[in-house]
Amino acid sequence: MGLIGKSIDFGLGAALLTAEKARELVDDLVKRGKVAKEDSEGVLSDLLSKGRQEREDIQKMVTNEIRTALSKMDIATAEDLRRLERRIAILEDKLYLLEQSQPTAEDTPLSP
Repeated sequence: MGLIGKSIDFGLGAALLTAEKARELVDDLVKRGKVAKEDSEGVLSDLLSKGRQEREDIQKMVTNEIRTALSKMDIATAEDLRRLERRIAILEDKLYLLEQSQPTAEDTPLSP
C-alpha cells in the first residue's frame, strides 16, 4: 500500500478529510519529498475522490443498517402511510356517494 493509501487507512480517513485539509496533507507530503510537486494535483484529486467514495459507502452502509433495524421493529414506512391515506380517501369517496344515494328523512313521505 502506498503512502496515500496508508494515510487514508486511519479510521474514516479521507471520508472526513476536507478539501482544505487534503491540500495541506498533499503540500506537506511534497515538502517532505514523499510526493513530487508535479504529481501533487493528481494525488490531491485521488485523495478527494477516495474521500467522496468513502463518504458515499459509509452513507449507504448506515442507510442499510437503519432500514434493517426499522424493518425488524415492524414500523410503518412513509410509503405504508401514503398507501393507507389513499385507501381512506377512496373509502371516504365511496361513503359519500353511498350517503348521497340514500333517501333522507325529508325525502320520505310521512305515513298518515
